[in-house]
Amino acid sequence: MGFSGHSRSLAALLLLALCCACSPRQMQRPAGVPWGMVDFVQTYNAYSLAQIYRDRGEHAQAIVEYEQSLKRYALLDDSARALLRDEYGLSQEQIEQELAATRAQAQQSPTTDK
Repeated sequence: MGFSGHSRSLAALLLLALCCACSPRQMQRPAGVPWGMVDFVQTYNAYSLAQIYRDRGEHAQAIVEYEQSLKRYALLDDSARALLRDEYGLSQEQIEQELAATRAQAQQSPTTDK
């Protein structure tokens, strides 16, 4: 049973995300230095983590991760944003909508957070 091309790219992205997650937190970047693949992965990783927390009912943590994903998304260049949108269906609007929905869920059931 083999992986499709999309599954392989997702697996590679997740592996890179794990490597980034284990590295020290992002350092200040000098002005004019382009945002690269690591930043792309960290944006997607924060978004994916937010979805996991949301699905578990851990709304407070999901909100933190959605906000982190939005901050990182805002720093990406246009080509990285296009790649996120085209390959993974991820846009700023989508992140904002899911953040708003998660905030609403948190207000409706505040005792589900751990």
